[in-house]
Amino acid sequence: MTAVTPVGLLALLDALTLSVTSALLVYPIVRYSSHVAHTAGFLALATAFFLLTAAAVDVLLFGGSLRVSALVLLASLAALVGTVSFARPFLAVPTADDEPEPAAFEGRFEGGGGQ
Repeated sequence: MTAVTPVGLLALLDALTLSVTSALLVYPIVRYSSHVAHTAGFLALATAFFLLTAAAVDVLLFGGSLRVSALVLLASLAALVGTVSFARPFLAVPTADDEPEPAAFEGRFEGGGGQ
């Protein structure tokens, strides 16, 4: 039997915290899906937390590996998708049709007459 180390306990606490966070993100989406705005964003963030949980458990049980790196990469991509989903209403990519026409130049000092 292996000895319990403080690092192992911290990793277990990390995995437990990520699991609870994932469940708390998913619960309102499942229970009250018609009342939740940005459902896709919440699901993407919950997926990111679940993937981080899987990576933390994998490190805890098997140590670091390429599989852990892949899980963390997928989690970061899921977090990116969730963030973009939340930010999409506030972002606008300008197109050629959106460019305003320059205003006509009106000068005050046209002609030689004074006041």
